[in-house]
Amino acid sequence: MYYEQWTILLCFFRAKIHQFCRLIFDPFFHLLSQLNMVTVLDGEVTRTWKIDGHIVNLYHDAMTGVRCAMLDYQEIPNSMGTSSMFMDQNGDQISFFVNSKPCYLIITKHGMFGFNYQCLCDGREVQENTQLLEDQVEIYLI
Repeated sequence: MYYEQWTILLCFFRAKIHQFCRLIFDPFFHLLSQLNMVTVLDGEVTRTWKIDGHIVNLYHDAMTGVRCAMLDYQEIPNSMGTSSMFMDQNGDQISFFVNSKPCYLIITKHGMFGFNYQCLCDGREVQENTQLLEDQVEIYLI
């Protein structure tokens, strides 16, 4: 009899702890996705930008830090490397040219376990393609 009562009590507390964690952490992870930020828990991520008809891809494994960038599906020279959660606050920068314009992919650390990604071309920030798609999509809740 005591065993059954303890089992029910443990299940109840486990459900309450799970409910509490969802209440605390779900808004946090939703906010991270809105800020175009990833955490090491996201694993492999891909970011895409379009610059003057050219496609720029950044592949980054947030867990291991391994990264590579491509311009029109060709590796950007010297883009292979690591950008791990142990890098300094200045981050890493990958330089390349599009139509003779200087461009940069910038990976910066955000907090203890997060990363931000940014693309600059000719001194201006280029909006990420996935952000453009999110801006155009309307979500209907039923």
